Order: sequence, then structure tokens, then C-alpha cells
Amino acid sequence: MIRIMVFVCLGVCLASSALVRLQESKPNFSGRWVLNPSLTKPRVPPGFDNKRNLVCCETKSAVVSIDHKEPNVTITTSMVRVDNHRQETVNHFVTDLTTNGGETVIQTDGIEFHTTAHWESGKLITYTVSNQKGFIPSVEVRSLSANGKTMTIESYSRRIEGEPALTMVFERTDK
Repeated sequence: MIRIMVFVCLGVCLASSALVRLQESKPNFSGRWVLNPSLTKPRVPPGFDNKRNLVCCETKSAVVSIDHKEPNVTITTSMVRVDNHRQETVNHFVTDLTTNGGETVIQTDGIEFHTTAHWESGKLITYTVSNQKGFIPSVEVRSLSANGKTMTIESYSRRIEGEPALTMVFERTDK
């Protein structure tokens, strides 16, 4: 009888531990996030003397609101970008994702984007392609800090390889 109780308790403990690990491997990104420009950094390839030669636009400010109800994620973004001529452009867009690997089609300014997302080691990996001429497929790796107050988005061109082309850091302002 004692052996049965020990095995039952062990089984309950292992099942609880697996459930906790499953929840930890899919952090919830819900909340309002504000860009921390001082921690945001583009990677400048060799041969470029400053980032203005590389990028058309710098993100001056951004606010991201996320509604995350697994497997659905809705990301609403408002940002102000500044081009090489110091002209500001305001962009607003909404991205709906499913984290189960299914494809989502997003229409923005007449351009069609095809996006898939999945979890990998507690990070949300998003692949985006478009049939627009000149569009380079992109990969975003979204992660949360251990305390859940900082969200980091690492952006890569084509595939996750080497250093990210852009790293954006956001601070949670409202959960």
C-alpha cells in the first residue's frame, strides 16, 4: 500500500512538473510594451561607416500592445520612424498570428505578407515572406526576460544566423 501511495505521489509530482515546464516554455506576451531606444541596436555590416548608410529609417518610438491567448496572438503596433532626411513617418499595423505553425496572411498597404509562428525553447519564432519585389524574408525571435518586464525582438534576414540585423528592446508598462 505504501508503495502504491509513493508511486501515485511521484506520478502527480512529475505531471505537475511537466505542466509547469509546458507553461514556462510558452511565455505570455500580453500587455503594453514601449520601445527603449537606448537598448535598440541595428547591426552595421563591415564597410558602412554609420547606420544611416544602411537603414532608411530609425525607429524613434514604438508602442506595442499584445493580446496573447494561446495559440492566438494579436500584435498592435504604433511607431514613429525617421528617415535619412529626418522626416518622420507614423505607422500603425495589426498582426494576427497563431503559434501552432499555421500560416497567417496579413495585408498592409496593399502588400500581402505570409507569416508562420511557432515556439522554440521558450521563444516565439516568426517567419515572414512576401511576393513583393525586393522583399527579403525575415525571421523574428521574441523573448521575455525572467521577470517578464522586458521583451526583446531579434530580427534576422532570411534565417537565424549570426548576429541579428536589428535588436529591439521593449519595457512592459501595463500587463
